[in-house]
Amino acid sequence: MSDFKVYPNTTPKQMEELYISDVAHELGHIFGLQHEQQRLDRGRFVHFECKNLQRYDEVKKQVEEEHKKDPNAPTMDKVCKDPLLSHRYGFAVNQFSTEPYYWSEKPDQPWTMTRSAAFDYNSLMLYHSAAFSKFGEDYSKPIGDYVIVKWKGLAPKTNPPSSANDQNAEIIRHNMVPSSWDIQAIRELYPWT
Repeated sequence: MSDFKVYPNTTPKQMEELYISDVAHELGHIFGLQHEQQRLDRGRFVHFECKNLQRYDEVKKQVEEEHKKDPNAPTMDKVCKDPLLSHRYGFAVNQFSTEPYYWSEKPDQPWTMTRSAAFDYNSLMLYHSAAFSKFGEDYSKPIGDYVIVKWKGLAPKTNPPSSANDQNAEIIRHNMVPSSWDIQAIRELYPWT
């Protein structure tokens, strides 16, 4: 089964649970929930590292070649932030970006993430640290090799560090069930349930 390469050292029962949680995540989108890691205030709670995404090296090379030909072409820094631009390169930044989305037919009406509660580390809508990682689902890597990690011990109203390491961050595990806030959000969106 090829999925064992994506989730190494998992039993068939664990694979089944992972599939179920992935389906539940997608159902969350259908019901109107959005990614927790795309909140505008996410930097206070988690650290996103673009360079650890799948295809980063390939996309960076392409972007640099384009930039040599045209100095006005986007930089990799821009690609790592812009969800639509990254989509053009087939790059997963759109799953993590906090930048507004624009619909081409109404560019004056951006779509942005809003928040209605505290950051939910237990949400099915929060990606785990190795999601879309160029290193795969390997949880034995140093903290700096993950796509997204959770700040630990960050006092309220303090600025988060500029980079993650083993002392200031920890991995986010795959959330397997809806959190109480996921359930509350569904109930608020559909009050008759």
